[in-house]
Amino acid sequence: MITLTQIKLHDMGIPHETRKLHGIAELHEKTFKHYDNTGSAELDARDSLFAFNAFFMITKGHSNARVDLKKLIAFRGFLSIEMKMDDNEARHLLQPIAGAIFQPTDEAIQATHQIFDTPIALCKERYLALSPSKQKIEEYLSVFECQEPDIGIYLDFGHLRTMLAEADLTYFSELLAKHLKTTSHIYTQGFGNSICGIMQGLVYENPGKPLPELRLGKERTKAFVGQVEYQAVDQVLKAGYSIEQAFENREVIRDLISNFFVRNGFLTI
Repeated sequence: MITLTQIKLHDMGIPHETRKLHGIAELHEKTFKHYDNTGSAELDARDSLFAFNAFFMITKGHSNARVDLKKLIAFRGFLSIEMKMDDNEARHLLQPIAGAIFQPTDEAIQATHQIFDTPIALCKERYLALSPSKQKIEEYLSVFECQEPDIGIYLDFGHLRTMLAEADLTYFSELLAKHLKTTSHIYTQGFGNSICGIMQGLVYENPGKPLPELRLGKERTKAFVGQVEYQAVDQVLKAGYSIEQAFENREVIRDLISNFFVRNGFLTI
C-alpha cells in the first residue's frame, strides 16, 4: 500500500513545479485558484495534487493527456488499489481535482457523483487498463520517513517483494516505517537496508509463515543471530576493512536485532 506520506516524500516540491510534469500545470493553477493561501483547504488541495501526480507517473501519463471523467474514474481505482482508500477518503482527494476540471461548481458536484456512482470494480478495471508501472509503484513503496522532516530515504527490499505476500509486505513496511521515523537520515538508509537483509534471511529460513506469526524461540534465535553476526563480520573483512571495523559492524547489527527484531517479537533473547 502506497501512503500519501510516501508520495509526498518521493515527489517533494512537485506541486510547485507541475509545468515540468505530465501536463497538469493548468490543473495545479485551477485547483489552487479556489482556495486561500492559508488554511486547511489549500493543504487538502495539495494532497490531492500529490496523489494525482503519482497516478499520472505510475500510469505513464503524457504531457498532452486530457484529464476527463474517464481519467478521474481510473484515478478512483488507483486510490482503491494502490492506496487502499475507502470512498470517504477517496472523495476527499478527488473533490479538489473535480472542482478544478469541471466548472462551475454544479458541474463539479455532478461529476463527483458520477464518479462515485460508478461501481468500484469498473474504476479498478479502468485503472488497470492504463497498465500501471510495477517498477514505479515499487519506487514509491520504497520511500520512508526519517527523523528529519521532508527527507525521504530509499531502501532496497532485495528479494523480499517476491518472497512475501502483499499483507506481509504491508505489515513489515509499517513496522519499518515506525522504527526509521525516529532515526537520523545519516543512518536511516544503512539501518533500513540491513533490516531488510536480515528479514530476507529470516523469511528464507521460515518459508510460508505469515509475518505476524513468525516467532523464533530462544534456541532458534541464538542459531539465527549467530549466522547473521558471522556474515556481518565476514562481509566487512572481505571488503578489505580491519577486524576492528568488522566487530564495530557486528555491534551495529546486534543493536538492530535487539531494537527491531526482538522488540517486534520476531526473535527471542
